[in-house]
Amino acid sequence: MDGQYHQLKDFQNVTVGVTAINPTPQGTPCTAESQNYRKKWALSRYHIYKTISTCFGLLWIAPITLLLVFNFMQYSPGASVWCPQGKCAVWNYTGGVDIANAYRLDRNDHDALGAIQFGAKALEVWFVFVATSLVYHVAMIYARGSSGLPLGHLMTYVEYSDLRCLFDPILWRSPFPHKKMPGGHRGATIKFFLFSLFAAFMCILANLMGPAVAVLLIPQLQWQDTSMIPISTFQSMAIMEAPTLSALPGCSDADLQARNYSCTTSTIAEALDSWIGSANSFNRQNYDLLESVGYLYGGLSPEGTVTFSVNGSSDVLVFWVSNRQVLQDVSSDHNNFFNTTLQLPADPSFAGYDNALGVSLQRQGPVIGMDMNWYWSNVDVYDVDSTRQIRCYESWSLAFTGKNYTKCSRVGEGWNPASEGTEFSLGNSTKAVMYYSDKSFFFTSDWNSASTYNPANFATSCFRDDGTADPDCNWDAYFDTSWMAPMSNFSSNTITFEFDAPNGKFPQWRYIMEVVMYTEIASYALDPSESNNPLYTVQLDNLPDFPMGPPMQTSIDWMLAALSVSPNGTIPATRKVATDLNAAMEVLADANSSDIDDLIAVGVFVMTTMIWSAQAMSMVPYSFAPPTASDSSIDSTHPLLQRNARLYIWAYGFGTRTSYLGLACTSLGIICVLVRTAILLATSHRQRTTVELVVSAMEHRPSGEFEGLGDNEEKQAKMRFHVDEDSEGKIRFHPRSHPYENMHTPLIPHRQSQGGQSRFSPRDSQGGQSGFSPHDSHGAQGGYFGHRGSQGAWSTHSGQSGFTPRSDAGVSPGDSQHSFIPMASAVQTGYNPVAPQPSYSYGNDLGLRW
Repeated sequence: MDGQYHQLKDFQNVTVGVTAINPTPQGTPCTAESQNYRKKWALSRYHIYKTISTCFGLLWIAPITLLLVFNFMQYSPGASVWCPQGKCAVWNYTGGVDIANAYRLDRNDHDALGAIQFGAKALEVWFVFVATSLVYHVAMIYARGSSGLPLGHLMTYVEYSDLRCLFDPILWRSPFPHKKMPGGHRGATIKFFLFSLFAAFMCILANLMGPAVAVLLIPQLQWQDTSMIPISTFQSMAIMEAPTLSALPGCSDADLQARNYSCTTSTIAEALDSWIGSANSFNRQNYDLLESVGYLYGGLSPEGTVTFSVNGSSDVLVFWVSNRQVLQDVSSDHNNFFNTTLQLPADPSFAGYDNALGVSLQRQGPVIGMDMNWYWSNVDVYDVDSTRQIRCYESWSLAFTGKNYTKCSRVGEGWNPASEGTEFSLGNSTKAVMYYSDKSFFFTSDWNSASTYNPANFATSCFRDDGTADPDCNWDAYFDTSWMAPMSNFSSNTITFEFDAPNGKFPQWRYIMEVVMYTEIASYALDPSESNNPLYTVQLDNLPDFPMGPPMQTSIDWMLAALSVSPNGTIPATRKVATDLNAAMEVLADANSSDIDDLIAVGVFVMTTMIWSAQAMSMVPYSFAPPTASDSSIDSTHPLLQRNARLYIWAYGFGTRTSYLGLACTSLGIICVLVRTAILLATSHRQRTTVELVVSAMEHRPSGEFEGLGDNEEKQAKMRFHVDEDSEGKIRFHPRSHPYENMHTPLIPHRQSQGGQSRFSPRDSQGGQSGFSPHDSHGAQGGYFGHRGSQGAWSTHSGQSGFTPRSDAGVSPGDSQHSFIPMASAVQTGYNPVAPQPSYSYGNDLGLRW
């Protein structure tokens, strides 16, 4: 039967011949036993290679898992990347970082970090080995499937790690069949496009793996918190009670019972004057800071081996005061740390704190927040009866409200609960009235204004012209009114100071300072390095922007004790608190004073009153209980107080975005390794080298699948091939579908050659046909169904096995239409009679299957 023969006019450099599957060198006998031996040896080598390759890839998980454990556990080598014995001496005997040791460690760190980067690169190369194998095996799974693999995807495993692969149109267009490929169907196209996405994913992952591993492998200098150590359970502040002996050293029980707080003159008074003097001296010299940015220096006060200052809030005038009872514990922590650096007896829980480049000793404890307000106002006093009094301020305002109100507060023992008050003098100049009021109400007196404010519906007729108040008015209703901010902040539990002008100027006007107290739990932090913190100043961390709880009821005796003055007593004019406040009052009462003098005077007035209030609140003790084993007994009002340290060390951890990227990449890498291991265990096909694939491709005999594609690389890349192995284990390619699928006719041998060799010789076509017939050495023929040709025919010569062009139609071998490579030698292309005979089949493969 004649078949249509396809012209091979587009192939200029194709060797045409029949390639032997298992060529045997001449003179070398080939027996079945030797063949079986070679097969077993090849199979044994493959299993050894497969085992080694699988284990080598799987072992990549071990160092990566160790890295992840280091980062999850936040493992730290200490003050240096290279601390073989777990300790690097950094701190010197003065309690600071030794500069010479720090320089030495820094030099060692540079060497260690450079060496670690080589390790990161090794892990990256290791992963690329695994990823390449995975891409290859996934491609081969596609190629051995029913749909085959596009030619453009065949070498993806070689090219995928190059970032240019992402922009290669061959990768993204190969899945889609061209118009002349009727064999392409949607399901196969989707599968091949998924392979393109997989290759792109592996490209990105392989290129990110290096920096991802480096991020996890190289420790970073960071602040790291040690484990919390429970100390106690907070109970309450003693702010509503009168001062006790524990808070007022130098006083006796008799002094406290008589409210004789001048007993603290030799201790607290001296500390307060020193604190006020240093702050006001600084502010006078740097008044430009007060004028430009409103900055006031709050000074420092000592407690044990540490000092503290007032911490201000950025949003509102709330000043946070450290508690001296907690500061004593912080001072004890400082001593323990110092003894640890000198290897002296110390609390064992401080061991290891000195193995850091920086340390912050932290301890939780209560703090008191003071919401303060200063203004100038006329004061009207109304007596309801002999035990009840109402004091009203016509010009009450807050700096950020932009509006004045009248504020009225109740004072006296007749109110329920009682509100106490007292007076004292600062030398012979300034007199002060101080009282505590549990409730106040607000209103505006401009009744004709549209902005009238009177939520309590207060009737001004309740105030009489004779300075008394109508006892029949519903005062309880007025004082029980709920208020909105900012009035609500100063409507309850307020301590108010009224300072008159010196020498009787402006008898009805007063300088007013009022304060309400809040309590919160904060973290006390101390940097014990003398070079960084020479005064060992304690900072407060984790402070709220504004207190959440209601103002606390406060005893005014804490203010008297801080000033070292008894009720109705006098502060000596020689004390700093008196001289500074009197000087400020003189300037403010002088109508001819300059603006700068007024500004400085306001600063001194504000800072002096703030510091003595802070001194009073810092002395308030708190009660506590032992830490409980169960968290069920701890609530927000009785929190567990703990301590720890924050160390500046080299450490691993997931504290940055890049570390999370490293976690994601290495986790995906582990998944890739496991998938590759599963594929290797499930498949019996060994990984082929690039040379093997190229040789098999060169041995492939085209059956017209590239006809009509010309030099279009993209169309050629879309051609799909099925891949399998022949009986000798060689890779063979079979086209799945091409534009001339229906013109193919199976090549079916119908005659076995005689004499052990099979040759092809030409049969000149009659009437334009050319056919093939095999010849053996004795002239026996075996006919084959061939393809219809138009001009040329093929012939073989005795002693050779190959194709030689004949030019019966007048076309020479060198013609531009028929240019062929000379035939191969007999050793390369002859069939060995002992070897298995070729078997031809034709089905869905649309080609020759060996």
